[in-house]
Amino acid sequence: MSPKLRLMLLSATVPLLALGCAPRQTVRPVQPAPTPSPTPVASSPRTWDQGETAHYRVRRGDCLWTISAKDSVYGDPWEWPLLFRQNRDEISDPNLIYPDQSLAYRVHPSAADLADARRIAEATPPYHPHRRELPLR
Repeated sequence: MSPKLRLMLLSATVPLLALGCAPRQTVRPVQPAPTPSPTPVASSPRTWDQGETAHYRVRRGDCLWTISAKDSVYGDPWEWPLLFRQNRDEISDPNLIYPDQSLAYRVHPSAADLADARRIAEATPPYHPHRRELPLR
């Protein structure tokens, strides 16, 4: 490239670059709004026998997830811990329920119980059956 052409390009580019540069801005850190401190609430022991209770008869292929998802029970599969807690005398392992078991459930659980059940369900790892390979050839 000839020096004359280089000088022409440079003289045309410098003003364009100057136009594209914004003035320097001062950045101020954003101060977070003060958060109110939580008010302590007196905790009361959970009572699972409050309210109207209904019953569900377990069928072959049912699990607590599918039972709680039924519209006639809770309509939400994430609420299976409510069924488990309500039936601790019948169920020792939430992954093992049997046909013809009668499970009791509260028709109208409290909002706190629903939130607690969802938190527990989301923290529970998925079930994987315990299978051993059979020594068949």
